[in-house]
Amino acid sequence: MTATENGAGGLTFGLALDLGAQGRSLRQVADELQPIVDLAERRRFASLWAGEIYAPTPGAWAAPSSLAMLSWLAARTTTIGLGTGVLLVPGWHPLRLAYEAAVVDQLSAGRLTLGVGLGSRDLWRRFGRDGAPGALMDAGLDAVRALLTGADGYHKDGLDIDGAVHPGPCQEGGPPILVGGLAPAAARRAARFDGWYAATNHHLDAQIRPAARRYLDALDTAGSSRRPVIAVNRIAFAAESTEEALAQGVPYVTALLEKYAALGGLVDEAGRPVTASPGALEPMVRSLCLIGSPARINERLAEYRDAGVTHVQLRVAFGGMPIELVDRTVNLVADSVLGRWRGDVPGPQTPADSSGGRAIHNGGRSVDSFREEPPCRRP
Repeated sequence: MTATENGAGGLTFGLALDLGAQGRSLRQVADELQPIVDLAERRRFASLWAGEIYAPTPGAWAAPSSLAMLSWLAARTTTIGLGTGVLLVPGWHPLRLAYEAAVVDQLSAGRLTLGVGLGSRDLWRRFGRDGAPGALMDAGLDAVRALLTGADGYHKDGLDIDGAVHPGPCQEGGPPILVGGLAPAAARRAARFDGWYAATNHHLDAQIRPAARRYLDALDTAGSSRRPVIAVNRIAFAAESTEEALAQGVPYVTALLEKYAALGGLVDEAGRPVTASPGALEPMVRSLCLIGSPARINERLAEYRDAGVTHVQLRVAFGGMPIELVDRTVNLVADSVLGRWRGDVPGPQTPADSSGGRAIHNGGRSVDSFREEPPCRRP
């Protein structure tokens, strides 16, 4: 099932996993979430996503290499799509990123999507890269795309890369690239690649709606025939009733938002920085989360669809939440949300549409096709 092959409701769904570790090894965290990974594939979610953080102190909710974590997931899944949500471009030389992306695409038999973020100016400097971050990102992404489409090096935009990347990716042209960011330049960048990505801490009305419109306008301006792809990461917590979901889920949500606030990564809908003071985070729940009964979550999803969103990454394991609560959210969403928005499609869908758009996908293969033929054939 592709992550952007929209059903009648126009939405598809993935799970975003917090694969960071505090007081435990990454292997322990990953092993704990293995039942959720198995459940996601069994219940026919479109994709699994992992972000990355280059934290100088303990307690980050993501590991410092999203592609490394996806290689772990590739070995433990068969058909579900895999995505970086997001990979921070400052931490990657374009040649290294092209090689690593090709490797994970090979290991996953063509199931990779690259969600990428600009990061901060300080992060660029930490990795020893001077210059305007936007220009550095544009050059880096252009180089990665060229190398993943078979170019014999890349020599422009201040980059001097010799030679091609072997082995190349499974997917023709390389994995789709979704670009994050709220600035107008990010919208133009997303229109040049394969879609736009909205982060956990982006408010629906104040940030996602206008940024999605800028991206759609940029597609129109470019005369692009690509199908629009707008992927949104949302904190998600479901229970049988909305009252139960709020009572049980809000403590875990606020624990996560406190971390964002402590890092200076949380603003209110007017753009003012939010602190982790008592009562300051509760107003964030509606605009940043999908929390409630399945019926309530469906009501909220209609607002996202109307904003142009095509793919929702449900962030279901956060704030030290017990695995049984994660399991409940995933099952309730699978039972009462997925079919409402994508239709009960019986098998995998083709990874691309007739308009020439590039989909977030699992290679368009059934389980049987993986058993019957080598999914990646390269010279």
